[in-house]
Amino acid sequence: MDSRTAQSSVQTDHIQEVPLTVDLLPPEVGQSKGTHTDPLPPSSPYTLFTPSHRRLIVVILILTMLASPLTATIYLPLLPLLAAHFHVSLQAINLTLTLYIVFQAISPLLFATASDSFGRRPSLSHHLLGLYSGKSWARAEQD
Repeated sequence: MDSRTAQSSVQTDHIQEVPLTVDLLPPEVGQSKGTHTDPLPPSSPYTLFTPSHRRLIVVILILTMLASPLTATIYLPLLPLLAAHFHVSLQAINLTLTLYIVFQAISPLLFATASDSFGRRPSLSHHLLGLYSGKSWARAEQD
């Protein structure tokens, strides 16, 4: 007995053959309509949102996803003007765009991890609290 025969006999030992009866075949394969059993009734709907609500959610998500790339494309042509206005080099202003893109890439990683660990609502409220506290502190230090 060679290795192929031994291997195939081992594989067939664990396979259980299920006899194919006429009851398992669909009606178009030759089963009469009288013996066909009806399929199970549909289960509960996958979502409770109506089709119009689902379309609205999709539109809101599309507009939200467009906001980030649009801000970068609006900001890019203004770099020379901002450099002249703030009396800094073009490289320093370009660094702001670079940092924006880096944080845009890193933030989903951080926010998604926090959201999975603590839940969406606590994560969002803590991040917004930190954001506005940081803005208030920076504004207070500026004066």
